Formats: sequence, C-alpha cells, structure tokens
Amino acid sequence: GGGAQADQAPKVVAFRMGVTGAVIAFKKPCPDFEQLKVELSSNEDSWQLQSWQPADSRRTTWKNQTPIDYQKDRSYSLKLSEQEIKLLPLPTGDGAFYFVPPHAASSCSKELLDELQTQLQSCFDLLEYEPDSKWTLLTSALLMRAIDATANHERSLEHLVELEKVDAIRKGY
Repeated sequence: GGGAQADQAPKVVAFRMGVTGAVIAFKKPCPDFEQLKVELSSNEDSWQLQSWQPADSRRTTWKNQTPIDYQKDRSYSLKLSEQEIKLLPLPTGDGAFYFVPPHAASSCSKELLDELQTQLQSCFDLLEYEPDSKWTLLTSALLMRAIDATANHERSLEHLVELEKVDAIRKGY
C-alpha cells in the first residue's frame, strides 16, 4: 500500500466482532480499506483480519465473514494504522464491540439551533395564554428534545404528561 493512505487512517466509529465475523464502520467513506492492515489482538495473541467486503455503496461500512474464535473471558483490541481501540464485550457474551455515540448537537447548524430556540420560546409564550393547547404542548416537547434531549428531558416529559391530561383520547405520546 501507499504511504499516503497509512497517514490518513479513517476514523473508526463502530466495530463489532463475533464467531461469524466482523463489521467496521467509518466516519467517512474509505474506498481503499481492504489495503489497510487490520489486526485483532487478545492477551499475547494477535491476528490479521483480511477479506473485507464493502457493506454499503459509499464504502463507509465493511464486513468480514471469516469466523473468529471469540473467547468471552479474554479482552480484545482492534489495531488499524495508528489507532488501537479497546473492545467491550457484548452483553450477550458472544462477541465484542466499539461504538462512538453520535453527537446530537453537531448534527444541526447554529442557525438551525437558533431557529429552534426561537420557535420554542414562541411555544412557551403561547402556553402562558393557552396552557391547554394540545399542538403547542406537543410541539414544545418535540422542540425541547430536538434542541437538547438530555438537558430538556424532565421539562419535555412534563409537557407530555400535561398533554395526556388535556387530550385523554390519545395516550402514549
């Protein structure tokens, strides 16, 4: 392989392995992935994972169907170029994984976030005059979750509970 490819190793965002093989996903498309050295290690053992196939047309996800002798009492790590990633055991006990959770805030621009905040403030203003407005309660709860689900969790739930009181026909918002 060329040195330029090794310098710009793709960022791994997810990896899963088990007895039936492995799947890896990258932040950006990685068309030359099969040329990179992928190594799995456990304790003093290490072996290369080869024969990767693209799993999507953009080549951000790749799969390997070579059986892996997974032992649940061992810890594993994945080595790809300069990255060494410690894998966590799957709750089912039949494999290991790595995952980078997506950042909700990074998925929308500052302009969009500002607009959502403005709309949410309008909903709050409307609720002062009309506290039983079904659409305003629902919209405000959804906007709060879109803006920051963690920070607004309690307040959005309060709006949904209020909505169920106001609109008893519909349950399970």
